[in-house]
Amino acid sequence: MFRTIDTSLWTDPVIRKLTPGAKLLFVYLITNPHAHLCGMYILPDVTAAHDLGISAEELDRVWDRVSSAGLARRDTEIDVVWVVNMFKYQGSGPKNDIAAAKQLENLHKSLLIKDFLETYPSVFRHVSDRVSYRVSSAGSRRSPDKDKDKDKDKDKDQDQKQEPGKPAKVQKKKIETIFEIPESLNIEPFLESWFRWQKHRREIGHGLRQTSGESQLKSLAAIGADRAIAAIEHSIKNGWQGIFEPEGQSNGHNRQTKSPHRGTQEQFELPVE
Repeated sequence: MFRTIDTSLWTDPVIRKLTPGAKLLFVYLITNPHAHLCGMYILPDVTAAHDLGISAEELDRVWDRVSSAGLARRDTEIDVVWVVNMFKYQGSGPKNDIAAAKQLENLHKSLLIKDFLETYPSVFRHVSDRVSYRVSSAGSRRSPDKDKDKDKDKDKDQDQKQEPGKPAKVQKKKIETIFEIPESLNIEPFLESWFRWQKHRREIGHGLRQTSGESQLKSLAAIGADRAIAAIEHSIKNGWQGIFEPEGQSNGHNRQTKSPHRGTQEQFELPVE
């Protein structure tokens, strides 16, 4: 297994300010046998301390220096680490993006996944449905560390077909909005329904925006997970843009609304765009 390291690393002002121990940790994070080309993988502290021959206390000290410099982050709750800029030095193209997407499936509900996809949007198109709603559910967890990423990489160029005599068109890249799921709705059945709702909105040409989605989640939390799931599935089945509860299930919250496909009826409508 090979990993690419830019030799200019040693003249980088950020690296030069690190202590010898922090420099060793940073190089170790890129070259250790557990590392993945995307820079995000599972690495227990006990493993890193053993490989580096240092104590747990010393590992925490050098990790603080590396993370404070914006070079790498770790989610100590589930032993996930992320070398922020590693992926962009390991080549580019669909093959690497697919490999990164598959790696994310091996990780748990870490907020680092969300940040990774925001930094490398080209990977998002390859992630599975399971990873998509898992990322949304991670929003209810507290941030894994207190450091904010200082470096934001530019989107990677995608291979595109070019007609003879015509310049290649630049494809606009999008990443699905990540919503913070209310604690009362942070269960697998609801997360699956919420992901299908986001997908449904895209398919009908009305992708869910941040403000509208947050408002819908707040209203869904107020009626409880079971009713929320039923309302979402009911609305998807009918091809609606808004979320409506099935008739007779609104428990006093009904109001007269106009259904997209039927006349005036008793339904509970959640905020739509």
